[in-house]
Amino acid sequence: MLAAMSSPYLRASILLALASSVAGCPGPEVQPDAAITPTDDGGTDARAEPDAFVVDPYPEECENINALHCLAPWPSDRYLVDDPSTRTGHRIDIPQEAIPANRRRIRADPAQWNAMDGFSPATSIVTVFDEALDTSVLADEQHIEDSLATDSRTVILEIQDEGDPVRIAHYAEIDTWPEVDATRVPFYIRPATRLRPATRYVVAIRDLETTAGAAVEPSDWFRAVRDDTPLPEAEDLEGRRPHLEEVFGILETAGVTRSSLIEAWDFTTASDESLYTDMVTIRDEAIRQNDAAGNCRITVTEVVEAPDANVYRRLEGTIRVPLFTNGTDPGGSTAASVDQARIHRDATGRPTQNGFAEVPFTATIPSSVYMSVREGGVPARLLTYGHGLFGHRDETESGWFRDTIEELGMVGIAVDWWGMSSDDVVRVTRALGEFSTFIATPERLEQGLLNFVILTHSFLNAGIGRCEIVGTTEVPDPLHIAPVGGGEPVLSYDPAERYYYGNSQGGIMGLALAGISTDIVRFVSGVGGMTYSTMIPRSTNWQTYGAIMGNSYPRQIDRAILMTMGQSQWDFGEPSTYAAFIHEGNTLPCSLGETYCPGGVTPGHHVLMMIGQNDAQVANITADTAARTIGGMPLLLPSPYTPYGLEETSGSDGKVQVLDALAIFAIPETPVLALGTRDPIDDNPAHEGVRRSAAGHSMMDGFWRPDGDIRQTCDGVCDPD
Repeated sequence: MLAAMSSPYLRASILLALASSVAGCPGPEVQPDAAITPTDDGGTDARAEPDAFVVDPYPEECENINALHCLAPWPSDRYLVDDPSTRTGHRIDIPQEAIPANRRRIRADPAQWNAMDGFSPATSIVTVFDEALDTSVLADEQHIEDSLATDSRTVILEIQDEGDPVRIAHYAEIDTWPEVDATRVPFYIRPATRLRPATRYVVAIRDLETTAGAAVEPSDWFRAVRDDTPLPEAEDLEGRRPHLEEVFGILETAGVTRSSLIEAWDFTTASDESLYTDMVTIRDEAIRQNDAAGNCRITVTEVVEAPDANVYRRLEGTIRVPLFTNGTDPGGSTAASVDQARIHRDATGRPTQNGFAEVPFTATIPSSVYMSVREGGVPARLLTYGHGLFGHRDETESGWFRDTIEELGMVGIAVDWWGMSSDDVVRVTRALGEFSTFIATPERLEQGLLNFVILTHSFLNAGIGRCEIVGTTEVPDPLHIAPVGGGEPVLSYDPAERYYYGNSQGGIMGLALAGISTDIVRFVSGVGGMTYSTMIPRSTNWQTYGAIMGNSYPRQIDRAILMTMGQSQWDFGEPSTYAAFIHEGNTLPCSLGETYCPGGVTPGHHVLMMIGQNDAQVANITADTAARTIGGMPLLLPSPYTPYGLEETSGSDGKVQVLDALAIFAIPETPVLALGTRDPIDDNPAHEGVRRSAAGHSMMDGFWRPDGDIRQTCDGVCDPD
């Protein structure tokens, strides 16, 4: 996910936060209300919660199709109730007793799910088996097309308003991390692209065998429903039988025989409006506030002249941003402080402004821009940059970034990703130990997205005289450059040329920003992807996160289900929602008027995705999924591999103009990674190598122009040269 995550300093910070929460240290980071006392054998004094697994054979709060875990399979319309007040006419209703307890016997508050009108359209599907499965028969991530075959062992059907159900492409896999309990193995079915909103899906698993060749049998509960036999001890069974009879009928129309089924069920996805309305509301009101007289302000607090040969001037300061969280503190030092990261709402639940925040920013004017502008050249392009996971805007001080903007002649600006910056480590650590607070992270990410929107908007307004720039006493015009022949200082950047670049988390979140931005049209997503619930457990970063979460939720199956459930919250603040609204013709609503949003919709955007084959931090499959979800995102040829479902292009050639593409780089000395949800073991050069590619810089340079496009700048398959 990020170079920043790999730093020894950050890893130490996270482990320190974990140690504080475990030991109950009364220091400033984590207070004793999160404490679990360690014991001499390395465990804790908190008793494990036995009924995270089913003890009563058929508890009324459980799904019961699978006897091995209360919530398996997930998601399931077993937890959907009618609610005419919602857009879908439904609402999730999970009893708290069904949710896995942590070591402190605390079950997450289900309110963060129960307010939703369906399950995440970006969800994975998870269930559990207690035998070693023969996975060779499954459609894996390199053979997604096999999932559409009539004999596929896993089936997802999309239920149409009219006509027959449609098979949905997906891949299936088991969790192979070393700590997986062989009697509780998570089994995932992952759609190849984001599902349709407000839509019913039917899922089936059939005809599996163990590695010993024995047939995998259904649970007693499911067998009784499937075979139409009684099971008197299961009090819920007869009430659910009619609904599942309908599921069986749907499957039979698709050629899936009832007798072959091991599990079958259905779920309904949430409406798009329930996921994006908060963000659109926040964005529109914030831009109106930024444009109001006297509200836009860029305050420069520090000017560093020539910190190295490639930088003429680096600026530190703050931008004034409308605040839509309960506070500016990232929260996490106490349970109560987490509320600071939540969206500020009125009595009806609508996001409402909570004053303004002074958000720190960094701006970098490279020496090449200084030399060009002072000699009478045109002002530079403006590049908004997004840093990596648990990183900081000071990533723009790294040598590779300074070299890149020096080479391309661009002024770089950056703020921190509120929600997933270095300041957010303690709150995220707390959430991994007690999932009730998890919703605070995606909600703070919404403010983080807004901070990026207002960063660019403020620099746009400053360039046209609608934003106050407060310089220092020594440098009153810090963003300007004096011409060599004298005269008025010239603004170093052209406010009409605005572009975005992000790597790792910055590449991931850039795909969300591309769905909501009104000021930037062209985005480069470096080594990004989408769907954190799939991405994180396939990353080297899960070595750290898994240890943190495992301290409080020791059973891997509990972690797998909670992480999958968490996608419903991630959707508010990551590209799993917004990537589907990037291109013109299918963009988000907008109330800002014709100046920013002609026709009442957000402008369309263009994206160049650049990834490294076998990336150990952001799995390639999550980038492939993002490209399919965006749509109209062809694969740039030649490519070291061919993702499922993408058209292909050789780039613009004078006859065809290409404005969106996925470019895959083959970075030398990168080992081939095993497929699936697994421990990648070690990091590798793929994640860092792409951003240092000279051919990649040339590709970006040609794209980041008003009339630019995407051309194949590599000689063969892209590598660093």
